[in-house]
Amino acid sequence: MFLFTYQASAGFFPLQDGKWRIDGIFSNHSQCIDFKIINQYISKQLNVDIQLWDADWFSVFRSQKKIAGMFSKGRVFLIGDAAHAYSPVGGQGMNHGFYDAFNLAWKMVYVLKNNSVENILNTYTEERKPVSVNTAAFTDLLFNFFSGQKKSHGFCLFLSFKVFYVYLFRS
Repeated sequence: MFLFTYQASAGFFPLQDGKWRIDGIFSNHSQCIDFKIINQYISKQLNVDIQLWDADWFSVFRSQKKIAGMFSKGRVFLIGDAAHAYSPVGGQGMNHGFYDAFNLAWKMVYVLKNNSVENILNTYTEERKPVSVNTAAFTDLLFNFFSGQKKSHGFCLFLSFKVFYVYLFRS
């Protein structure tokens, strides 16, 4: 079962022993989220009284976007999450860390093998930072879409989940 409103979306997945997994996105929620808040919020949105209790596991994820001003200074280089962090929507974080490492590694090998000047290492930030900025913008766009903050996004998201759910749980 899925709940979609302009303020939130949530999926309810039945597990064994009468337990449920609840995954949700509560946009623009600055206060601490706990069971009481979730109970009140979902009950209000569904217009039914829902009671949650005895959590086996509970966590809150807050999406963040951070990009270092510089990816290198002197002999210090930042790669992966040390250089950039953004929403996991789209699964780009680890891939970008690998590409950062590859970009820097071949340049270091080139400098060491050719006794070359280190100018080529200065291109690392020039090449990798724009990729991080663009990826952060793209993952923000995806996150905002999946959080259903616009009416059209919520409708498309509803259809996507419905198709996914039918495909996943068909017998």
